[in-house]
Amino acid sequence: PMQCILYVVYDWQIVDVMQRSAVFSIPLGVGVANSYENYLLIPKIYKSMFYYWTPEDSLLELNPQKVIFPEHNAYAHSQGDLTTASSQTPLAKLTSYDLEYLAPDLFKLL
Repeated sequence: PMQCILYVVYDWQIVDVMQRSAVFSIPLGVGVANSYENYLLIPKIYKSMFYYWTPEDSLLELNPQKVIFPEHNAYAHSQGDLTTASSQTPLAKLTSYDLEYLAPDLFKLL
């Protein structure tokens, strides 16, 4: 392609991004930031795509938009085909049953 979209990764997801770029004909120029600080800085300087997750909020000001890929296929991923969406990891609060007694101030925050 004559023009590529800059896609910034740090040290994860480069294989996923490159497979999806090839399979879905998305003209990406994939760059690997040399530090986490630069990973967070590059999208603020250059219009680009980047991996974003919640509840991380360092890049929230850029109003990231989700790119939707086919639904996660665990079998395909286990075979090295990473072109479907990544699996969802639910976030949950787990605490000690006696947290109220062990750390009452913390318990009030929850």
